[in-house]
Amino acid sequence: LPPPSYPFVLTRGNSANLGSLGGSYGIANGINDNGQIVGQSYVDSAGQTHAFVYADGRMTDLGALVANGGSWATGINAGGQVVGTATVAGQSRSDHAFLHDGTVMRDLGTLGGPSSAAVAINDAGLVAGYSDNAAGKQRAFLYSDGRMQDLGVVANYDESRAADINNAGQIAGTASNRGADSVAFLYVNGSARALGTLGGISSQASALNNVGDIVGFSEIASGASHAFLYRDGTMLDLNSLPGVNGKGWALTAAIDINDAGQIIGRGSFNGAPRYFMLTPSGS
Repeated sequence: LPPPSYPFVLTRGNSANLGSLGGSYGIANGINDNGQIVGQSYVDSAGQTHAFVYADGRMTDLGALVANGGSWATGINAGGQVVGTATVAGQSRSDHAFLHDGTVMRDLGTLGGPSSAAVAINDAGLVAGYSDNAAGKQRAFLYSDGRMQDLGVVANYDESRAADINNAGQIAGTASNRGADSVAFLYVNGSARALGTLGGISSQASALNNVGDIVGFSEIASGASHAFLYRDGTMLDLNSLPGVNGKGWALTAAIDINDAGQIIGRGSFNGAPRYFMLTPSGS
């Protein structure tokens, strides 16, 4: 088992431990505008993991799809609907995407293969994720009106994974050829387009906001990983910003972005590993 660690929330500079469902390990993966937090926590000393939602000072166990199964929550919308992944029963145990409406955890199925995972949900209840299909390929999906839709092939790549969905129904993700290069993509109005790279062979998208800004990381020509912001058709290397360039920072990956344009990610400062938050000038 991993060493003890607990999810936390940082509010106006003050950090609060969220506790656990009974074990000594937990992770927070998402938060909505109402301050509700989702993630996963051990429920016992044996390491069984269940999805949770934390609200009003209390952590609630969301359960699992099958007895003695595990679950992991990755996203929550303004209405409190939670998505994630949970183990399912069968000849060989596998994982399926789920949607929890506050009362019941529902199995969203797959695209024809054994496994799927939900990563994000918007305020309209549209779910994004990825699933194996019957041909053994992993594809990004959009789940709506009780149906899981394959987002199809992106450029010359035959596999894909969704990373986030916004309230306009836009989906950011990464397309790849298994074991080879990859490219960040944006799915809008029924079609997906590759976003390119910062000069290297690969890029990956991590998140997008309701304005349509996308963040992630990309290889540059040297092969090093740099954090990027994709806006208005252009991929910007965040290391080129005046407040970053020459200031001791090396920003290797952008993880998330809010509607105000604030970006969080990871990198290093004077050679020491650090997480960062970038705030647009004037904010």
